[in-house]
Amino acid sequence: MTVIRTENFVVCDFCNEGADSYGGVLVGSTAICGNCSEKNGFTSEGIPNQAYEFKDEISKYFDNDKTFQENVEEYRLEQYGTKDAVTIIY
Repeated sequence: MTVIRTENFVVCDFCNEGADSYGGVLVGSTAICGNCSEKNGFTSEGIPNQAYEFKDEISKYFDNDKTFQENVEEYRLEQYGTKDAVTIIY
């Protein structure tokens, strides 16, 4: 087993960027930055897009007053007890 800790590394699972954007969403385990959330219709002007056909698949809407980086780190801390990204390879 190999454990890879990438510390506070955060990127959007859609664009591989977006850490400095605001808001974002979580769809299952896929973290999507605020820019991609807008582009793909998950949010509209930073708020949940009620017209989005698959809105029930969105697990979490991130706080639009925080950066995507801050939101993901906060989520990691709540769920896993650390802000670090951890990958385990068996």
